[in-house]
Order: sequence, then C-alpha cells, then structure tokens
Amino acid sequence: MTYLRIQLKVCEGCGGLWFRTQDRSDIYCFSCESKFRSLPRPTKRRRGRPCKNATHTMTIAGGAR
Repeated sequence: MTYLRIQLKVCEGCGGLWFRTQDRSDIYCFSCESKFRSLPRPTKRRRGRPCKNATHTMTIAGGAR
C-alpha cells in the first residue's frame, strides 16, 4: 500500500489554504504562483542612495602637550 503525505499550507500571496505534498517546498498556491510568474524579474541593482560604510577610519596628527 502506498501512502501520500500532504501538508495543509497557507498561501503567502493570498492567505488561502491549500494542500501540498510533503516533498515540495512551494509557498504559493497554484493561482498565485501563475500571477507571480507573469511579473517581471527584479533587477540586481538597488535604486536609491547607497548605504553608508559601517566602519570609519580616523587618523590624528600631532598631539596635545
């Protein structure tokens, strides 16, 4: 006898409940997955102001006497 293991999941796109087999790792239901596939892929370059560097180096010349 063969058993099919399924999980009850919540879609992260619409919040609907759906079943998926245990060996899959989908996070969207079938209707949301097709909607997100039709959207354009994001570019790798981020827009906006660049992040500031977390580390700053300071040099002090001279000294107090």
